[in-house]
Amino acid sequence: MGNHYHLLAETPEGNLVEGMKWLQAAYTQRYNGRHKVFGHLFQGRYKAVIVDGVDRMYLQVVSTYIHLNPARAKLIQIGEQPLKSYPWSSYPLYLSGSRTACSWLRRDRVLGTLGLSEKDGKGYEAYLESRVLELASQRGRKELEEKWKELRRGWYLGGSEFREQLEQRLEKVVAGKKRESHSGPARQTHDEASARKLIRWALKAFGLADGEGTCPKGCPRR
Repeated sequence: MGNHYHLLAETPEGNLVEGMKWLQAAYTQRYNGRHKVFGHLFQGRYKAVIVDGVDRMYLQVVSTYIHLNPARAKLIQIGEQPLKSYPWSSYPLYLSGSRTACSWLRRDRVLGTLGLSEKDGKGYEAYLESRVLELASQRGRKELEEKWKELRRGWYLGGSEFREQLEQRLEKVVAGKKRESHSGPARQTHDEASARKLIRWALKAFGLADGEGTCPKGCPRR
């Protein structure tokens, strides 16, 4: 994009921080060398959203969001320019049947979310071009934006079971560390999960079922 980029990355190890540090440092060095400039290229830390890679629906949401960004940002003229005409995207590589295009590009993972084979680039093109036309209408754009809301605003993308797994891992990471070292939605989620756990423990101790008991005046009920 004009001032940022989107990347859907899958790693078998918990080394995203090291990987992103290398990627951005290497790109900055090469960019500065090519354009004869100095200093930082990227401002601030990158934002990472954890995606449920088991449920292919969530991978589809992310990949579609990324590939449609040029149309969404009006960097191409919808109805006059095909999505593949935008040069700064991996999307055209998904339309190629060559396996040697990029060894690191897992086209099978993305196309598989739609039930397409790695060689079915035409099917993927037809799917995305139809989404581009939806962006051109107010109703279609609103529906797509609704699907992308959690991706843009949240810290994870997945179902309730996936969230519970993340909360359990977050408990282990936060345990024994200072509160100040964690901030934002992840810390809020950790605090809410801890509060729910304490409430369930208290209710059990007093022999009450969830939802029973008294509440001070003005206390909101759920």
